[in-house]
Amino acid sequence: MPKKPFDKERHARISRKVDKLRNERGFVSMNALRVAAGIDPSNWSNMVNVKRPWSAEALQKVAAALGTTVDVLVDRHPPIPIVAAVSALESFEYKDKWSPAECIGFAANPFWEDPEDLKNLYAVKVKCPSDMDYPGGTIFYIQKHAKDFKTKDLVVYCDQKSRGHVRRLILNEDNFVLLPVSGAMAEVISLPRRHLENCDIVKHISQREFPLEK
Repeated sequence: MPKKPFDKERHARISRKVDKLRNERGFVSMNALRVAAGIDPSNWSNMVNVKRPWSAEALQKVAAALGTTVDVLVDRHPPIPIVAAVSALESFEYKDKWSPAECIGFAANPFWEDPEDLKNLYAVKVKCPSDMDYPGGTIFYIQKHAKDFKTKDLVVYCDQKSRGHVRRLILNEDNFVLLPVSGAMAEVISLPRRHLENCDIVKHISQREFPLEK
């Protein structure tokens, strides 16, 4: 039986990522990295030059030598938890961290690589049918502990009852106003600027779901 052809472009991307991280980590050459990873020269050359696919064992050794993970080498990042389905008139339970069992699903992550960013990311999905200015199924990717806010940013505000509200931010000199993200008659919230520490920022809005890699 003939061998199944492998995805050369995908493995070429892995080779480029390995070389980029090799340079960032201070290895003077790819061969220096090979020695540190303990990989046979012939196999190494074939994988680096995309004459054969990268093996799982080789990726694990390279990741260990570079002080990173296989997921980073193959650009497969942890999915982002979708913690609630939201509407203009409904809040959701806000937590410092949600367990997998508390999430309603997971969104693939085509946007961020930095592990520190990933620690602070979560998502909410717009309910169907939508009463917001976004269609049902839209996903808001949200970053906790944000600091740089601008007027008209989309934010999640956590109130004193630990309820999260998706709102449009309006900054004033001494206070800020949180407007509903629709024409619905939702409560307008006005607070002193110091309460911005209770807001997370929507970093990306996607009107389609990115499929999780198998």
